[in-house]
Amino acid sequence: MQPPKSRFNHAKQGVKPKAKLSKAKVVLPKPQKNRGIRESLKGNRQTVSARRARFKEARRFTKESQVKKIFIRSLLAALVALILLVLATMFTPIMAINKISVTGTEKVSEKQIQAALKKYIGTPLPMINGSSVANDLAKFKLIESISLVSNMTHLV
Repeated sequence: MQPPKSRFNHAKQGVKPKAKLSKAKVVLPKPQKNRGIRESLKGNRQTVSARRARFKEARRFTKESQVKKIFIRSLLAALVALILLVLATMFTPIMAINKISVTGTEKVSEKQIQAALKKYIGTPLPMINGSSVANDLAKFKLIESISLVSNMTHLV
């Protein structure tokens, strides 16, 4: 019968250790910077899983801020689009006045009124103020009221 194998490699066959050796703490070397990723993470499985858990926890708290960022960006884009639309209607000839028609004139000549309002042809409608038109027509004493009506038939 053979003697039991020793758990120590340096022990000789058949020689029993005289005293019990205390268990030594095994210290793994730190990963070197020049080693590959797989080699450096071989012994660090808990570290990788802990890192993943921390990343998931961080994503849980930043998910709301990502939604907030998307909402704010879309709100700003809508605001910029609205501002551009307003500027386009005010300063481009999209809504410019092409023709002035006068109705309800019995005692005042239609040609005289059109001559007084001729300067507004080509001006965008949002830039025309009702009070400025009233001031231009103030010399006609018989006019009681005016109304500005936009008719978009030329766009159809």
